[in-house]
Amino acid sequence: MANAGQPFGQHLINNLMPDGYKFDGAISGKDLKSTLTRLSRTDPQTYAKIVGNVKRLGDHLATTEGLSVGLDDLEPEYKARDLLLNPVAAKMHKAKTDDERRKILEDVHPEIKALAMRHPGSMTSQVSSGARGNPNQYSKIVASPVYGRDGRGRAMAYQAVLL
Repeated sequence: MANAGQPFGQHLINNLMPDGYKFDGAISGKDLKSTLTRLSRTDPQTYAKIVGNVKRLGDHLATTEGLSVGLDDLEPEYKARDLLLNPVAAKMHKAKTDDERRKILEDVHPEIKALAMRHPGSMTSQVSSGARGNPNQYSKIVASPVYGRDGRGRAMAYQAVLL
């Protein structure tokens, strides 16, 4: 039985581990590897059994709790994107300098990100919940192509298709 304050993943791992090898707090991959290495040195037979069980648990969770993503889940909603970006394209064509273009792109970025977070694909809920992915990266996939950032974090206007 899990402790009331124990995360479920910790409970699953601790159920597999012998006494003296259970975890009290958060478990990182490094912590698990270190503990399993210690177990392999002190009790190789138990280690062989436990490491197989940990692998099976990981495989099971990846299969049952994983997320499938197809190309349809990532295809931009072109109509909604174009409604947002056509006025931006007009501004981009009128802009005279890279700084003006950069400002236009940075100003529209929050709207692009919001558009991506309304995308009907299966990844949207994963990204918006914080479970998987990054909203900025996701917006470049489902609401792009718009722009990227250079090594100093500045918008790179020359990458925009709107030019």
